[in-house]
Amino acid sequence: MQHAFPLFLFLSYVGCLLLNYHGVIYSYFVHVQPLFLLFYSVIAFLEYHAFEQSTITSLFTFQSYPRSVPLAF
Repeated sequence: MQHAFPLFLFLSYVGCLLLNYHGVIYSYFVHVQPLFLLFYSVIAFLEYHAFEQSTITSLFTFQSYPRSVPLAF
């Protein structure tokens, strides 16, 4: 219980900061964070697409490899 009062002071200080800078936080969550979400979703889509393409090409090369072996000999 001795540490409860400084914790209450700290939380009230953080609450006052949140109330004072509510416009800044609101503008961050409305304008900045969707850009990060869009950026990360584009990166995730590109990584998934590259993984899918590499898997498909490896499957195609694996399936076409035994058929091309008799042509080589």
